[in-house]
Parts: sequence; C-alpha cells; structure tokens
Amino acid sequence: MTQTALLELKGICRRFPGVIALDDVDLDVNPGEIVALIGENGAGKSTLMKIIGGVIQPDAGTMRFAGREVIVRSPREAGLQGIEFIHQELSVLDNLDVAANIFLMREPTYGGPLKLIDRQKIYVEADKYLLKVGLEISSRTPLSLLSIAQRQLVEIARALSAGARLLIMDEPTSSLTLSESKLLLQIVRPKGRRRQHYLHYPSPR
Repeated sequence: MTQTALLELKGICRRFPGVIALDDVDLDVNPGEIVALIGENGAGKSTLMKIIGGVIQPDAGTMRFAGREVIVRSPREAGLQGIEFIHQELSVLDNLDVAANIFLMREPTYGGPLKLIDRQKIYVEADKYLLKVGLEISSRTPLSLLSIAQRQLVEIARALSAGARLLIMDEPTSSLTLSESKLLLQIVRPKGRRRQHYLHYPSPR
C-alpha cells in the first residue's frame, strides 16, 4: 500500500523583480521523514521554506497537506494546519523562563472570564515537551542561561506543544558549534527516514 505524503508541492513557482527564484518545483515529504534541502546560496531553499510556512505565497503551483489542497496565506494559517517554521534567527525571549517561551501567547488559563494564567500547568506541560526533545533542564530555568543549541530545542518544544505535524528548520546548525550540531541531529534523527532534495536555481534566497 502506497503511503500518502504529508506534504505535496507541485509546480511551485516564485518570481522576484528580475529573478526567477523557484521554477516548477515538486517536493513531497512523508510522515516521519527528514528531508534536507541542499543547494548553493541563492538556489531558492529559504524561498521554498517560506512558501510552505506561509511567510510568502507562490506565483503558481499547488500545495497539499495531509491529503487535501491548502492555501497558506500566513504563518498563523500554517500553524493551524500543523506546520511550524523555526527561523534561522530564533524568536525566543531572554527575559522569560523556558516554560513561558514554550507556551507564549497560548498560556492555559483558569477562572472563567478572568482568564488567569495557570502557571503550575504551564510548568508541568512544558517539562513534558522538554523531555520529548531531550533537554534535561527545568522549565523554570531562565532562557538567558541556555546555550544557542538549547534555545533551539526550546523552539522545537514550542512547535511540538502547538501541535506541529511538519517542522521546518532554516539552516538549523549555522550558528551552532560542532558538538551542538551533533546534539541537534541526534534529537531529530532516531525515527526519521532521511532524504536530500537538491535545488539548483541561481536566484536569491
């Protein structure tokens, strides 16, 4: 029985003034699969990821997610579909603790219309997601005490807590040391099938 792809892109095109960034690109990603986009600077890797994540829209082509055609007009719409995008510039906040970063803008509340933030529940749930990404620290830890690699894992934990079914990472190891890169790869690698997809278009990212 053929496995249904989680993500299917067909004929994706994107043009910028005077430049064709993506020209008739097809891509599919199956459940549990790790796909690496490989190409020189300007090949269109980030452009394609931004289209999947709803940051920009394609000029042509179709996108299917979880078996149905979708149009993703914003990162918020992508999140509602189960697509989370971790940018190269991390969006975690140094002045908050880890748990607050994981549930930022999605805090569980109690007290009916008062909507009081349930901090105890935040810490309990955040600790669970930290274990899932292999980060053995308390969710009460100030984010400012974490390394870049650990902060990246906090971003992954946040994406998982938001119900991510597809996680997009833009150059995740670019600011990491070799040992931190190995740690990150160990976290994402165990159950994932790996595949490389090459982009060759000499155009802006």
